[in-house]
Amino acid sequence: MTEASFSERYGELLDESVRECATADTELGLLLSGGIDSSAVLALAAPKLEGIHTFTALTGGTQENGDAESTDWIARELGAHNHQVLFPPEHT
Repeated sequence: MTEASFSERYGELLDESVRECATADTELGLLLSGGIDSSAVLALAAPKLEGIHTFTALTGGTQENGDAESTDWIARELGAHNHQVLFPPEHT
């Protein structure tokens, strides 16, 4: 298997998985961490789930490393609502 065919197949499988998970009889949300994985899932899910809500856990670390800003930006770019939930130090 070539690198190109592996990448193509991986993309197909990821899209299929997101499509299957995006099928529900209730409202769905997504935990958006600011990393590439959750951002890729949102990029695939957003067109299928209009107005999807995302949630980001804010801790000292996510505020310092820029994840809070990243999640807000990616959600806006993909038409999703991002709810940033602050967890105090004693709860993390």
